[in-house]
Amino acid sequence: VNVEQVYAMPLARIEKDILVFLAGQAATIAVSGEPWTGPTGDYVGVLSRIWALYQCGKWGVPLMRDPDKMGGTMKKRIDAYTRRMEKKALALCESHKDAITRVAQALVEKGTLGSDEIVAAINAV
Repeated sequence: VNVEQVYAMPLARIEKDILVFLAGQAATIAVSGEPWTGPTGDYVGVLSRIWALYQCGKWGVPLMRDPDKMGGTMKKRIDAYTRRMEKKALALCESHKDAITRVAQALVEKGTLGSDEIVAAINAV
């Protein structure tokens, strides 16, 4: 692992990771109209990235290392941030609902897709 990549990266990259983790459930909601079971692992990823943002000072100087002892104000900020990111992921998925539906249909038909097949499904008219 390149240490520079791990310890020196823009916070925006961590935020993009959060959107990727949230996109699965958001796509499910955009296509089916309701959340489904299954995103537990994605939420673990979201929590680890939010903790990284906290430790990097996204919401000010981190005052503690134990998330269970985090004060109410900081928890409210992080909860509000998480809700904004969920809304952003949902808006992105809703704006690309047709492409997501085509990829999902192709997956149901074929079971697995290569990158060329995914691109073809997304670009299909």
